[in-house]
Amino acid sequence: SITYALTINGLFDFVTAFVAMYEVHDGNYDPILYQFVVGSFHILAATVISVNRVWIIHTSKALVKPDKLKYDSIWKEVSESADGAVAVQKLEATVEKIAVNCSGHPRHYSKPSFMSTRPPSGGASCCTKPDVSGDKQGLVPTASLSQLYVEATCLHHVMLQKVQLWAHAWKGLFPRRPSSPKEKPVFHLWRLASEHQEIRDSIKWGEVKNPSRAIEKVLRSYRGDPSRLVDICRQTIVFERVEELTACLEAIREDKEVVVERIKNRYSVSFDSELSAGYRDVALNLRFVSEEAKNFDLEFHVCELQLVITGFAIAKNDEGHKRYVQFRNSRGE
Repeated sequence: SITYALTINGLFDFVTAFVAMYEVHDGNYDPILYQFVVGSFHILAATVISVNRVWIIHTSKALVKPDKLKYDSIWKEVSESADGAVAVQKLEATVEKIAVNCSGHPRHYSKPSFMSTRPPSGGASCCTKPDVSGDKQGLVPTASLSQLYVEATCLHHVMLQKVQLWAHAWKGLFPRRPSSPKEKPVFHLWRLASEHQEIRDSIKWGEVKNPSRAIEKVLRSYRGDPSRLVDICRQTIVFERVEELTACLEAIREDKEVVVERIKNRYSVSFDSELSAGYRDVALNLRFVSEEAKNFDLEFHVCELQLVITGFAIAKNDEGHKRYVQFRNSRGE
């Protein structure tokens, strides 16, 4: 980081000046004094940046504090009841079973071609090296953000069909499209919605990631490497109870048409909710390896699925999200 670089430069200037002091024989200390001034400037700049960074993070935490208190209250209600504590333990056990087979570092892969191998400006050169492990042998990390958006658009209906299947089996819910910004969130049980066209048409499905946010995240978090942006195609399933969420996870684990690349359990008792401003969910990065996906060479595109308890889904709103965006931006995410 720039703070680290300034500190190292400042210390180097000081050391160089001290060493030079013992080599001066003509009484001219001006170059040494200059070295001390430059070093002091570097250290001062690093200190100012560090203090400013701490202050920004402090104010951003204060900004989302009301949201965090609300989410923490919901979590306390979910996790501290007798049944809730047992359900959370079972959820953690299921997550551990899935995590054992996860790579932990999901990336999009493609067959070698001009579009998929051309390294992005400022991106890592490793984007051009074929992968030689597992089912990705001979493939390369996808370096084209445009290609990823085409794939995500094609995968949307594949993911939607699978998500609807899981929701139908395990009492999943989906949000109704609000008629106004101030309308309270309403969620429809998919088992019911799937049988009624009017209800089905009112559901708000997840959409592909906003391109401006995608570019921002690639540059901020992934050093210009689009292959690591694994939430362009995404959906969310809401559940009333932790037990239903866990049952859905078990179904995903046993589904032969799905490969889970990474799982994050924010419903774990060990999760630090400071990192998410209190919000919790189970987030999976997964690939669809059905014949339909393979026919269109989409089996190495990684999607994101969020599994959320109703209380958190209801508490999440546009105003709170705006505050979270400011919180996230202050952390450089």
